[in-house]
Amino acid sequence: MASTETIYLNRSIPNDVRCVIYVDGSTTTMSHTVVNNGNTTGNAILTVTFPTVSEGSYVWRIFDVKNNSVYRTSIYSFRESVPNKDFVSLTDGETITWDYDDGYNAKVTLGGNRTLEIENAEDGDAGTLVVKQDAVGSRTLTLPSGSLEINGSITLTTTANAIDILAWLYDGTNYYWNVGNGYA
Repeated sequence: MASTETIYLNRSIPNDVRCVIYVDGSTTTMSHTVVNNGNTTGNAILTVTFPTVSEGSYVWRIFDVKNNSVYRTSIYSFRESVPNKDFVSLTDGETITWDYDDGYNAKVTLGGNRTLEIENAEDGDAGTLVVKQDAVGSRTLTLPSGSLEINGSITLTTTANAIDILAWLYDGTNYYWNVGNGYA
């Protein structure tokens, strides 16, 4: 997967600019191309085309070759499948499965007491789940294994058609949950 990123700098820089990409803290650099374009304000706009790389994080720095001045340091992450931000409609069933690769926002209407499973979540991922009660209400949702909740539990609003919003952060082992209750 090749990726292009446009970088806007707050000042103009010489035309002889180079971008150095370090692989996860290694001194090894990766090949790249940099195009230095000016804009109407005189500030530099760099378009950096990263090569095809494997999944992971890469640190890149932009240098003025003459002075070795660092203009910007950043971490750029490549992920084989980047989830989209659109809400994914999850299928109601005894076990509700959320494939994180489909999106980091999801919604479901509970038609009974359910169990949630999350697939393909990685260390540092986060998500939002909109949970709606059906016309009957009083439905429960058991969170995935490794879930930790504020004060030890999350209680859904039991009113028919009630909406709760659950947010989580995953550290590679545990899901840390928070809930906003009773949206009307």
